[in-house]
Amino acid sequence: MISQDTLERRVADMLRAKADQLAVGHEPFVLTVDPTVGSVFERGTGSRPARRAWLVVGGAVAACLLVGLWASAVGTGGRARVVTEPLSTPPTTARAAAPLGQAPSWLPDGLNLLAVAAARSNAAGVIGTQLFGDAAGAPQLLIQVQPQVQPGGGEPGSGQGTIVRGRPARAMPAKDFAASTTTVSWSEGADVEASFHGMSLARAEDLLATLHWASADHLDGFAPDPTSPLTLLGQRLNSGPAARTSNLDLTYADSVDAQLPGQGRQLTVRTTSTSGGPTPDFLEAWFHGQRRADGSMVSYDPAFHTLSLAWPDGRSAWMDANATAVDQAQLQQVADSLGPVDAAGYQVLAAEASRTMRTQLPLTAIARFDDGVIELHRSPTLEAVCLRPAATSRWTCSAPASLTSTVVAVSVLDGTRWLVAAAAASPVTVTVGQSPGAPRDQVPVRDVVDHGWHLALALPPTAVDAVTVLAGNQGTGAQRPG
Repeated sequence: MISQDTLERRVADMLRAKADQLAVGHEPFVLTVDPTVGSVFERGTGSRPARRAWLVVGGAVAACLLVGLWASAVGTGGRARVVTEPLSTPPTTARAAAPLGQAPSWLPDGLNLLAVAAARSNAAGVIGTQLFGDAAGAPQLLIQVQPQVQPGGGEPGSGQGTIVRGRPARAMPAKDFAASTTTVSWSEGADVEASFHGMSLARAEDLLATLHWASADHLDGFAPDPTSPLTLLGQRLNSGPAARTSNLDLTYADSVDAQLPGQGRQLTVRTTSTSGGPTPDFLEAWFHGQRRADGSMVSYDPAFHTLSLAWPDGRSAWMDANATAVDQAQLQQVADSLGPVDAAGYQVLAAEASRTMRTQLPLTAIARFDDGVIELHRSPTLEAVCLRPAATSRWTCSAPASLTSTVVAVSVLDGTRWLVAAAAASPVTVTVGQSPGAPRDQVPVRDVVDHGWHLALALPPTAVDAVTVLAGNQGTGAQRPG
C-alpha cells in the first residue's frame, strides 16, 4: 500500500503539472494534514470524473483560492517549489505592466461572473511532457515522465495488463478524450504515461520500443533511435529552468446556485501564461486537436464539452461548460474574444464577482466594526462572506462555498493594513502561520454574533505574512495580499 507521505507527494506533483484544475468554492480541511501538500481546487460538488476528481489524504482536504486568499504548493524530489501569490489587490508597480491573464469580451446571454481568482507562481516542472510524431509531423505519442513514486516498480492498477519496453504496464482509456485515446503507464526508473490514438496497442508498444532515454537522468525524457519512424515534435521537460506562471480563473453562471453538472448554464474560463515557450497544454492541444492560422492549437473534448486553446508563446486557455447548454461554437466564440487583463482590469472583474455575490445570495448576517463591515450571504446551497474596509466603498467577497464549509473567509489589503474577515457557526480564531504542530501565536479577533452567526475581523501584524482561520479544528489559510 502506498504511504500517506507518498500520496501527499503525488498530489503536490500533480497539482503543479495540471493547470486545468479549477478554483471556485472550497471545502474545509482538518489541520492534522500538512497544508504544504498543495492547493486542491474544486468547484462545489459538481466534480467531473476526470479533471475534477480529487485525492483526499489523511482527512477531508480541499483548500480554496478565493478573491483575496492564496494557497501554496511545494513540489518534492528537489525538482520544484511552487509559491502562489495573491492578487486580491493590484500588484506592485513592477508587476503591473504584465497581464495577469485573459478574459472574454463576449459571453453567451444571461451569464454572470460569480468568482475570479488570480495567482502567480515560480516553479520548475514536476512532470515532463514530450510529443512525438511521424515524418509528416502528425502526432503519434504524447508521453509524460515524472519521478518514480515507488522505488523498484510501479503500483498495481486497473486496466489491461501488457508489457512495454520489457516492463509490466497497464493500458486504459485516457483521462481526457477517453473515447478515442488510450494511455499506457509503467515504471522504468521514472513513472511514464504514453497516450496514443488512431493505432492499436501493439503498434504503440512497437513505437515505444524505438525510443531510448535521452540521458542518465530519466527526467530528461526520451529520444528516438536512429531507425525510429518517430521524430520529436516538441517537449517541456521537468528538468528545465523554473518558469514564471500566471493563472486567471473566471467562473460564470446564469444563477449563483448553478453548481452541479447540467444545472442551468455555466462557464469556467481558465487562462494561463507561462514563460519558457510551449507548455504541456500546447503539446496536449496539438496531440488532441488541430493547428489554427495564428499558430495556436485548439482541441474540443466532446465527452466533457471542454475546449482547450494554447499558443506557442506559453499562453493557454481552457473553457468548460460543466455539462450545461453552452455548445462548442459558443465556447469557440468565447475563446476568440479573449483579451489581456491587467491589474485595473482584474479589479473590475473582482468587483463584478463581488456584486453578484451580494445581489444573488440573500443577506444572512452583518457586523459593523470601526475598521470595516462584514456581511454573510447564504442561499439554501451556498454561502459567501464579504468585507468592505471602512475607508473605501469597495466590497470584496469570497467565492461561493458549499454549506459544508465550517468557516468562510476573505482577505483584503487596505492601504498597509491587512484585514481578514470570516464567518462561522462557532467562534473564530486566527493564528499566525500555517504549519500544523508548530507553536501558534493568536491574532486578536473581534467577534460579533448576528442571527446565530459569528462574524470575525482580524488585523494581523505587519510582520505576519500568513495566518490560519479556524472554527473548531477546521479552517483555511490566508496570505497577506500584495
